Amino acid sequence: MRSPRNKVQMFLFLIFISVIFVVMHKLFLLLVNLALILIITILCIKLFKKSKRDKVIVCNNINFQEIDCMNGLEFEHFIANLLKRNDYKQVQVTKASGDFGVDVLAKKDNRIWAFQCKRYSSKLGVRSVQEIYSGAKKYKADIAVVVTNSYFTSSAVEMASDLSVLLWDRNVLCKLIKTSAY
Repeated sequence: MRSPRNKVQMFLFLIFISVIFVVMHKLFLLLVNLALILIITILCIKLFKKSKRDKVIVCNNINFQEIDCMNGLEFEHFIANLLKRNDYKQVQVTKASGDFGVDVLAKKDNRIWAFQCKRYSSKLGVRSVQEIYSGAKKYKADIAVVVTNSYFTSSAVEMASDLSVLLWDRNVLCKLIKTSAY
C-alpha cells in the first residue's frame, strides 16, 4: 500500500504532466495555425501577382501580352508595320546602334515623323523624351514621338509638352491598333 505522501506526489506529477500536455497542445495548435496563415498568405500573394501579370488585354485581335513579351527590335518592327497600316509612308526602321534615339522614320501628310519605340514594363521618364527630341533634330524630322506599350511619368509628360514631343502610351497604341487593319 502506498503512503499518502506518495499519492500526493503522484497526483501532483499527473497534474504537472497534464498542464505540460495542455500547454504543448496549445503551442502546437498555435504553430499549426501560424503555418497555415503563412501558407495561405503566400498563395494569395502569388495568385494576386499572377492574376495581375496574366491580365490579358486584347485590342483588335492583338494580345497586349504578346506585345509586352517582345524584345526591343521586335517592338520597333511591330510599330513600323502598325504605322504602315495607318497610312504612314516610307516607313523605315533605323539601324540598331548609332540611331541617335530614333528607331523608326516615316512620312505622313508631307511631314517627316521620328519615332522612338520603347517596350517597357514600367513608366518611361524624361530620358526618352530628350533622346527623341535631339534625334528628330538630327534627322530633320518635323514631328517627334515616343511610343510605348507602357505609360509615362509626369516629368516626361511635362518635358514632352515643353518640347512639343508627342507621347503615345499604351492607350494611344491600342487606338492605333484599332484604326489599323489588324
